[in-house]
Formats: sequence, structure tokens, C-alpha cells
Amino acid sequence: MDQSGGQLSDTLVAVRDAVAVLQSEGLHSVDSASLLTDVAAMRRLVDQVEGEWLRRVGEVHARGAAQVVGAGSTKAFLRGTCLVSPSEASRAVDTATALRTTCAATADAVAAGVIGVGQAHVIATVIDRLPSALPEGTRLDGERVLLDHAAALNPAELA
Repeated sequence: MDQSGGQLSDTLVAVRDAVAVLQSEGLHSVDSASLLTDVAAMRRLVDQVEGEWLRRVGEVHARGAAQVVGAGSTKAFLRGTCLVSPSEASRAVDTATALRTTCAATADAVAAGVIGVGQAHVIATVIDRLPSALPEGTRLDGERVLLDHAAALNPAELA
């Protein structure tokens, strides 16, 4: 069981076990080039895992599942169970909602490891701030332009 009372899926158990194998690896025997490759690849994996976490946060939020367990809101659940700060909880719910609704291409890019969650948050924020009267095609074009740049810029540069 996890902290929320549910069972971990077999997939999450396998991921947890794979991380344990990585943690047991003696880094002194890893050559520097391989270590640098690992660091870059692991960052992409972390972003992909966090992107999947956001996908699940978005589903929890859309279902109102946090209220069912008495948390009051998804943000309250994240603060109380995941022990994230209020600002992190808000950012997670806002980004997760955008990835589910208005930024599907961005969600796909995070899932593929093309961009990170930081870039996804910037894109979601920019798209959310566009005037609601803009045609959907214009919004999609804006997301695509941001995605084209996001693969080469860190979140601060993209913002």
C-alpha cells in the first residue's frame, strides 16, 4: 500500500526496483563519459516520470478523486500526502490541467522526453494567458512555436 491507501501498480513496483538497482551501483567504476551520458539520460527520464505524474494529477483533478478521500481538493491532497508546498501544488494542478486540455502537443513532448516539465509549465502558462477570443488554430500555432524553441532552451530562457 502507498500513503493514500491504494496499491502500487506492478509497473510502479518495477520502476521502484529499477531505481534501487541504480542506487546500488558503485559509481567509482563508471568511466566519466558514461557517467555524463547517464546524467543527461536520467534527467530526461526524471522529466518523463514527472510528466507521467502530472498526467495522473490531471486525471485525479478531473475526477475530483481527492475530495472522495476527504482531501478537499487536489492541491490539498498534494500538500498533505505528497508534502509539496502550496505553490508547488498549484503549479502542478495548473500545469496538469493545461496538459490535459489546451496543451496536448506539449504533453506529448514531455512524455517523449523531448522537453522537460519546466518548459511544459512555461508553455502552459503562456497559452493560458492568451486571450480566450483567439481562434483555436492560433492557440495551437502558438503552442507549436513554443515547442519548437523549448527543445533548445531552458525554462528561464523560454519564458
